[in-house]
Amino acid sequence: MGLPPDAQIVSNLGLMLGLAHVSKDAVTDVVKRILGPTADHAGAAIASLFKKRTERVDEVLETSARMLLAAEAEPQPVPGRIPIPVLNHSSWEEDAALRQRWAALLANAATGGDSIVPAFAGIVRQFTPEHAAIVQWMFDQGEMIESRGRIWPDVFRKEIEAMR
Repeated sequence: MGLPPDAQIVSNLGLMLGLAHVSKDAVTDVVKRILGPTADHAGAAIASLFKKRTERVDEVLETSARMLLAAEAEPQPVPGRIPIPVLNHSSWEEDAALRQRWAALLANAATGGDSIVPAFAGIVRQFTPEHAAIVQWMFDQGEMIESRGRIWPDVFRKEIEAMR
């Protein structure tokens, strides 16, 4: 009858380390000594990342709530397929201006209606700050043009980027 799988692994590890018979505790001790500092650093890095992501989600939710209050809009329930990706993707976003976009997307979704589709989260996720500035410029231009009853002007990308 052979050793149980975990004991066999410990025994094999002991043979690889040049030890005839190694107890599980001894191998655990050796592994902790070898990997301890690395594991501690990795654990700290993961904890820091989790903390940053949580802070970003809190920021997006708070900003979204402030937008709704400023607009005097009554928040409506939003189907999970919208806020879950929005909060997930926004938690990875390092750029504050883009987190504002995530908050606006969530606030708009909470105003009711079906103007915000789940695909918007996938689109915004791919934005760089420059893309967001271009989209904002287009929106602003559209409002200005509509108010004047004009058609869209010819503009080059460099001109739009220079406005940022």
